[in-house]
Amino acid sequence: MICTKVKNDSGQLSIIFDSQNQPGKVSKQVYISSNDSTTPKVTIQFTANVIDILKLNPANFVFDKAKVDSVYTKTLTISNPSKERAINILSAEAKFENLKITLLKNSLMPGEDTQLQAVFTATKAGTAQGFIELITDHPLQKKFEIKVFSWVNRK
Repeated sequence: MICTKVKNDSGQLSIIFDSQNQPGKVSKQVYISSNDSTTPKVTIQFTANVIDILKLNPANFVFDKAKVDSVYTKTLTISNPSKERAINILSAEAKFENLKITLLKNSLMPGEDTQLQAVFTATKAGTAQGFIELITDHPLQKKFEIKVFSWVNRK
């Protein structure tokens, strides 16, 4: 925490909003507490209309009820909801141990879908999480992260 004493001065505050998995109209609040005796608490409210660049169905990969020394395959659909702009997926990389991925198509015309297949080899018991990173050519969102979770039981 940084504290400063400033009289009759102004400053800037940066607020970062992660819009992933929050499509449509969204309202958020930020609460600020200070030692200003006239206004000790301030609420900043903002709204955003979040536009999906890519739609994911399901939103993430979950490998639950997995057993050690077993292999599991799941598929996720990636859609381009745009009516005007094609999107190219420049790379897809798994940042999750023992996960191999295959993207069936890298270029999506407006309204098109593709499949992302994930093959997970369960090698040890326990829980883990990571993600798959997609890099696109879209100027508004170049990077997407698809979360990956696993729950592996002994045999």
